[in-house]
Amino acid sequence: RRKEARSEWDIEALRKNAPSRKGLIEDLSGAWQNLRRNKARSFLTMLGVTIGISAVLSTITLGSYTRGKILETYESLGVNKLILIANPKWRASAKDFNRNIVFSGLSMKGDIEPIRRLFPEIRLLSPVIMEWVKTIEYGGRSLDEARVVGVNEEYFAITNRKIIDGHQFTAFHHENRSRVCVIGSEVAEKVFGKSSPVSQVIQVSDPNGNANGRQYSCLVLGVMAPQTSNNDWVKPNLQVLIPDTFISLIANQWNAKLREIDMQIEPSASIDDLRTKIETYLKLKYGRTVDVRVDSDDILIAQMRKFLN
Repeated sequence: RRKEARSEWDIEALRKNAPSRKGLIEDLSGAWQNLRRNKARSFLTMLGVTIGISAVLSTITLGSYTRGKILETYESLGVNKLILIANPKWRASAKDFNRNIVFSGLSMKGDIEPIRRLFPEIRLLSPVIMEWVKTIEYGGRSLDEARVVGVNEEYFAITNRKIIDGHQFTAFHHENRSRVCVIGSEVAEKVFGKSSPVSQVIQVSDPNGNANGRQYSCLVLGVMAPQTSNNDWVKPNLQVLIPDTFISLIANQWNAKLREIDMQIEPSASIDDLRTKIETYLKLKYGRTVDVRVDSDDILIAQMRKFLN
């Protein structure tokens, strides 16, 4: 009974102290009259509040826009690109091989797919198999300094390679190990001249005429736009990109080994953290039998952090 009485008393007190509709209308009427009596002060107050809120919102919007544009610019330069290089440890001792798993090369199911699942920061990922210098022949013309590289369809976005004629190969070509290729602008110019190389078949062979070097043909699907590089050996305009699944079938045993993966990560992800995690993962899996390195452009990363700060 005491609890009930106390509860009823509280409810009654709240009812008495609650503002009535009439009192609320009177308060609003008084406030409006006060605003009308001091028009200049009221106008300046509202103007100040409006300017303050607009300034804050404008600053936030400008900061977000600037950050986004900087990230887009550096993304096109490859600042969010990582290159994983893994090789067998050549100077390993006998105790280094005292494990069930010994590294001989990266595999699609054993390494690439788990890395993609474990690290969601990775946006795009492509195996890279280097056939290096080869001779390209077509219609009596030849080029002895082409760089044949086996990749998947995501490699074009990772390296920002644009197509100026034809189109790139797709996941369908990659999965079916198709004999197709996309050539660099300098290859197209030196081998085909002014004619379009799209839908033409080129021959790829060893420039030294090595009998053991495998020869094969591929259908040209497209031509890549010219691209500059600070690496004289890579020479992107002399590249011939072919599905890595096809390269792994026709390359010799040494070149067919997968030892490089190119990755594009989310702009907001920490490159240093992801680099450490990938290296740790492979070292825990293969122990001292693997020599792993994850590279990135540290200078561009430092500049990006400076600008964003």
